[in-house]
Amino acid sequence: MHMTWSSRFPLVALLAVTTATACGKDSGSDGGDDSSSGSTGTTASTTDSSASTTVSTSATTATTATTATTATDSGTADSSSSAEGSSSTTDAPPACGDGNLDDGEICDDGNDIEGDGCNNDCVESGSTQWSALWDGPVGGVDWFDGASFTAQGDVLVTGGVEIVADAWDLVVVRYDGAGTLVWDTSIDGPDPDNAESGNDTGRRVAELGDGTLRVAGSQDSGGNRRPYLGALSSDGDESWAQLGGGEPGRATALALAGDGTAYVGISGTVGGRILAWSGDGAPQWSATIPGNDVACMVACARPRALLLTDDGLFAGGTRTPLAGDPDAFLALYDDAGNEQWIVDVAAAPTNQEIIELALLGDGSVLALVAIDGYQDHELRTFDAEGNEVGATVDLELGDDTFAVSMVLVPGDAVVIGGYIIPSPGTNEAWIGRYDLDGTERWKHSLPGEAPTTSTYFSHLAFDGTARVAAAGAVFDPMNQSVADAWVLVFAP
Repeated sequence: MHMTWSSRFPLVALLAVTTATACGKDSGSDGGDDSSSGSTGTTASTTDSSASTTVSTSATTATTATTATTATDSGTADSSSSAEGSSSTTDAPPACGDGNLDDGEICDDGNDIEGDGCNNDCVESGSTQWSALWDGPVGGVDWFDGASFTAQGDVLVTGGVEIVADAWDLVVVRYDGAGTLVWDTSIDGPDPDNAESGNDTGRRVAELGDGTLRVAGSQDSGGNRRPYLGALSSDGDESWAQLGGGEPGRATALALAGDGTAYVGISGTVGGRILAWSGDGAPQWSATIPGNDVACMVACARPRALLLTDDGLFAGGTRTPLAGDPDAFLALYDDAGNEQWIVDVAAAPTNQEIIELALLGDGSVLALVAIDGYQDHELRTFDAEGNEVGATVDLELGDDTFAVSMVLVPGDAVVIGGYIIPSPGTNEAWIGRYDLDGTERWKHSLPGEAPTTSTYFSHLAFDGTARVAAAGAVFDPMNQSVADAWVLVFAP
């Protein structure tokens, strides 16, 4: 099955703005279709020694489209121009930020405030630069669960591809900076009995400085799901793979060090762990996240976010005693896996979890915290000793609105993404920009062709300069056996 944006998820409707829509331009580019064949890699696990086979999804199709569908919230797309469309009224050469709409500019509001509707590069805040649907070879349920940028500006995404009914392989897809498909590859689990009945999925993918990739997820092995870490070449060929030893589990977070060390957060049936592997796949250490009391021990901990800093490796998530509601936790580990401290994030409402962590310019750590069963959300800031600093910021995201990812962007702001449940059985993905004091700058919904499609949101990534990638899945609520993965890149 191959569905284009226009047939399943129109680009014009992709970003349905919650406020006013300003001028924009439309342009299209054809997406490429190139598959890469993988090779058999040897897995040297702490308890397992298995092989993972990478196979190319040569039947996979993808569609890429570009758009300048735009929106403003509190900002203004200012056009100080003559009737003929000329912009500059002075002898000074046209320039972005002069308050005049010149050739090549989408907007120009004459100020240097990022995210106020018109960004400092004269691109409208939140405007889509390109977007793509990805559909697997059998037209089943496919999704993206993690995204990242490469040093050259390509976008990497990972998730799951249905290969036969109710069986999935881990998938990694690479797009270039313009949204053209470079390659896609699927990775089957090591258990031959699960070749067409396993549940192998990718959670996070990232690039190392040498251009190789690391993918964290889970694979079926011996009837259990086990955390997976794979090394891929820049072309998508698997060079080695590791299955986390011990109890079953799945990867929930990934952080990479400059020397190639990979830190993987694990959520399992017996508790939360952090596993570290060297750049060549050798196990380094394993740390267990303790529960809230002696009775629970490790039974209920989940590291949702990892952040590597000069102070060490921060881990945030949730941990639950046998009796009681989940509490958000924040912990710090040194480079040998020794716990430096662990704290519970303020007692207040029940069902708390740290969703994402980000490093602020002063060295403190910003946490996006879900509380009260994800009905409310807060921004909290911590120092290197685990002390909360500054005031707690309540985010007014709206009713039935859930946040699942956050990235820090220039201008002392964050972009947050998640989903809304407008009615039972339907989801609308959304993205928005917020100042660190909680002020909303803009917010977009990604509803698809509601009510015939729903969109799930999974993850955000920032390229460090001017682009954010979002990933998820779009499906038909009336036929949940069909879903396509989606990715889009936009200006924050």
